[in-house]
Amino acid sequence: MGTAKIISNPTISKQDLDKVISIFRNTGIVTRAEVPNMDSRAWAKRLSVVLSEMGVKFIMTEAKLPHYIDYSNVLFDPERFSLDEAEAYAVRNVLQE
Repeated sequence: MGTAKIISNPTISKQDLDKVISIFRNTGIVTRAEVPNMDSRAWAKRLSVVLSEMGVKFIMTEAKLPHYIDYSNVLFDPERFSLDEAEAYAVRNVLQE
């Protein structure tokens, strides 16, 4: 029987970080549609730490369909979107039943 390796502190590449920051500044919201790594809870958590250390003001939430059929982490600018608006954006544009 093999042993599963759990990555609890993934790294955020400069390329991914630059992409997230660019999209965040331009649109105010980032989901897995723009950055596929947003699907990883561990990656999104690490991204939150990195952005916080940089002084970026944001909210990270997990939008999901009923019964957790599909989900995506959503990073958004609270000065441009409310929590409800960010989650609705993900449901309309990203999540699939």
